[in-house]
Amino acid sequence: MPEWLVKIEDIEGADRTPYYPEHMQNLKNLFDEKILVGAGALTTPEGKETGGILIIAAKTKEEAIEVVKRDVFARKGIFKMDTITCERTIGIRAARSFESCHEEFESLSRKE
Repeated sequence: MPEWLVKIEDIEGADRTPYYPEHMQNLKNLFDEKILVGAGALTTPEGKETGGILIIAAKTKEEAIEVVKRDVFARKGIFKMDTITCERTIGIRAARSFESCHEEFESLSRKE
């Protein structure tokens, strides 16, 4: 299955907080379904989230973008959809658990 690197910015000043639990559950579900290969928040040097990247297994670029459009951050206007880029990728990744990433995101979001 082809993999797609999707990058998207947040709307400046958008508050992810109310939607964070649903977003993380969606990512976990996609990961468990082998649709999501990897993901991460884009941040400032201080750790403020400014967007995200996702590596999505999908047959086409359009299918990969549709996965992002179904996320709560897209539906609630957190993601700035006109900034989305999607490129085919072939990569090697080091293993890191969903849980350890989730813990890091949680610790960063509590600093704001």
